[in-house]
Amino acid sequence: MILAVMGVLTVILIVFSNVPSIFTNKPMVSLPGQGDVMGSLTETAWTHQKVQQFLGIPYAESPSGKLRFKPPIPRAPWTSPLKATKYSLRCPEKLTLSKENIDLEDCLSLCVYTKDVHGKLPIMFYIYGGGFANGTAQEFPPGYLLEKDIVLIVTQYRVGALGWLSTRSEDIPGNVAFMDIILALKWVQKYASHFGGDPSQVTIFAQSGGAIITGLLTLSPNVPDNLYHRLILQSASVLMLDAEKEPIKLANQFCQRAQCSCSNIEEINSCLMNLSVSTLLEISSDNQYVMSVDDFHGYVPKQPNEMDPRPSIRNIEIMSGVTKQEGSFLLALIFDAIRHTITNTTTTNDIFNILYEQLKFKDPQGLLKPMLTKSIFHQSNELRSNDLKASIPGFIEVCNYFMKFPIYTLMQKYSHFNSKQTIYLYTFDYMGEHTRFGYEFGNEWYPFNGGVHHSDDNIYLFSTHKLNENDRTIAKKKVDLWTSFAANGTPSFDGVEMPRFDGMDGPYFKIDKEITFGSDFRDEFFSTVDDPDREEKFIRKNVCFGVC
Repeated sequence: MILAVMGVLTVILIVFSNVPSIFTNKPMVSLPGQGDVMGSLTETAWTHQKVQQFLGIPYAESPSGKLRFKPPIPRAPWTSPLKATKYSLRCPEKLTLSKENIDLEDCLSLCVYTKDVHGKLPIMFYIYGGGFANGTAQEFPPGYLLEKDIVLIVTQYRVGALGWLSTRSEDIPGNVAFMDIILALKWVQKYASHFGGDPSQVTIFAQSGGAIITGLLTLSPNVPDNLYHRLILQSASVLMLDAEKEPIKLANQFCQRAQCSCSNIEEINSCLMNLSVSTLLEISSDNQYVMSVDDFHGYVPKQPNEMDPRPSIRNIEIMSGVTKQEGSFLLALIFDAIRHTITNTTTTNDIFNILYEQLKFKDPQGLLKPMLTKSIFHQSNELRSNDLKASIPGFIEVCNYFMKFPIYTLMQKYSHFNSKQTIYLYTFDYMGEHTRFGYEFGNEWYPFNGGVHHSDDNIYLFSTHKLNENDRTIAKKKVDLWTSFAANGTPSFDGVEMPRFDGMDGPYFKIDKEITFGSDFRDEFFSTVDDPDREEKFIRKNVCFGVC
């Protein structure tokens, strides 16, 4: 009798040992050669499906001490189960720097979200934006995307000086944040299958600065092949900005701010490598960062617009697009800088010239400026006008052009490199209840609205806001488009496949309450000034543009 009871208990134990970990409160995954990872449970936003989440898994050693500014090193194995139940530290940035007595630079981690660790599902690997200066995986929860059968991975990488500074030397080689992304993608190839992901179906999707980094992955000669298979580039292009040409000059400037001896590269390196994190951020956080050209390890040997796509890009399917008022955040930044200098005699032409110079339009022959003035400011007397508020749609459009044109030309660059390249181009035109206009700082002092603002489209991909019924409909539509592209390389909704970009002008698709199609993407360069409701949508009647 005792033996029979023990036999039954043995069978029960065997059965329960093979129950998928999703049915436990603490799901566990074993990574060969690395260690066990303990996660936790969450659920999807609409159908409340169970999701296993593994938060803050380190993929690299802490880039602190002698490893500061160095290429990332894969994380050493751990011996006891790693509790991946909380987000890791965000990579150091001035606004959110922790005061705790901990290793503030130990931030190279990623989050994995899956519904089935035993599956073989498409992987969606997200690279966040933040102007190369901030960002964290915590801001991109899985509630919407995991409604579909995908594995979502969100990575963290170094930002600001810690990620991008260069003295073109072995000590501070430059572009280490780019190397962080490459190492994280290698981690995906090695370990994502243990979370139910298919490493032969990796779609990188990225927004803003993350999209610039992703574009660089397609150009850099030192990036290994077969790390990714599809790309979604949201709201930015690697052709948008020049790489830093004088990184040593910038590093020397920071060294002098720290009141170090800075007579040679060795002294500059020693100074910056040994500063406290808070001091380094204090002296460097007012700078705008981009990748550095001619870095020590050769990831960016030339300016991006001088580099050809990697040969392997021929096999990559690409989707890229913009929000309708993509550039309104730039107008807000410039307005903040100049609003106290605006007088009653300031003209539309004065503001246009400021925008043109601040945005650093690439116009070596001087042909673009008259084209923009003629196309955007339709009335002959508008440029001489002091009614600046009436010109707000035009100001937004100038900033839109700066954002949209490089995305359009990057898709043409890919297509010219390979005429058979699979490319999709879109605009996101839906204006919902929520906006990122002003981000966390507010927007009430601006004399204009942000429209369909830069990064507003992410509101419908990541479960960060409570959505009303109309917004939720758009979110489901956007999730369908993004995940269908990740699954089979063709964005589709409701059984309808989106048209492929022909490499010249179109076609492209517009995401709004209804999905529609356009034939010439250049029409989007004037979508704000051509809007019949532009005054009502974009001009705030009760806020002055400078002096009242």
